[in-house]
Amino acid sequence: MVGCGARRETYTVVGDDGHVVEPVDDFLAMCTDREYSPNTIRARAHDLVLWLRFLAAVHVELSAVSAEHVDQFAGWLRRPVDAGRLVAADSVFPVREATTVNRALDSVYMFYEFLARRGVKVAAQLVVVRRRVGGEDRSFLAGIAPGTSAVRPTKLKTVKRRPATLTDGQVQAVLDGCVRLRDRFLMALMFETGCRIGQALVLRHEDIDTDRRSIVLLPREDNVNRARGKNRESKEIPVRRSLCDLYVDYLFAEYGELESDYVFANLWGRAGRGADVY
Repeated sequence: MVGCGARRETYTVVGDDGHVVEPVDDFLAMCTDREYSPNTIRARAHDLVLWLRFLAAVHVELSAVSAEHVDQFAGWLRRPVDAGRLVAADSVFPVREATTVNRALDSVYMFYEFLARRGVKVAAQLVVVRRRVGGEDRSFLAGIAPGTSAVRPTKLKTVKRRPATLTDGQVQAVLDGCVRLRDRFLMALMFETGCRIGQALVLRHEDIDTDRRSIVLLPREDNVNRARGKNRESKEIPVRRSLCDLYVDYLFAEYGELESDYVFANLWGRAGRGADVY
């Protein structure tokens, strides 16, 4: 569920009975207070929904879990077979990548670290940290003492992969395939500056200086489309004249008399959303 009416986008989790799961809601509120990205909070909420579904499937209460349940959860995420269903071991292929499973496990551990700070005893079984004191390792609950780091025993091995890249010819093919100047400028902007789609969608006309041939990426909290760049630091990026010319062509040919601060706006002058692009 998405919280409405707040200045920042918030999320919560409701149970099958329609009531808010209060410990999870408090955890997500903490994430919001720490100004985590809305996408990060949404991902944490989704991970904890999966955790609650798993606990319901194995008939275990949220406050009665053990490290063994976390291990089982990791396997369930990879192969979520319904309880009591008989299947061949080699017929069930992993449905989630190891990196996705590790992110979900990280969300679970973060949640119980949060509960540990509240004094919830069961969290001590899941959250163990080590701190060097006089050459000796001692165990503590997460966050109790400064200088501690969490040891999270359940984690799948991952294979580092090189990110996929496009050749100059492939980039040009994408640009040539764009029918509208808006789409062509959006693609060219991301290719040349390396900005993310979230950063591009919150770009405003004041951020583009065609005389200096530069674009400024600014983190903002007041975007009406709730989009937010992952990078929280502002930076100025020099661009080529061809990108500035494409921006000007887009303004004259398609943007017209639309009154909006945003470069990529819809027909009502509001900033575009990620769903509009995809």
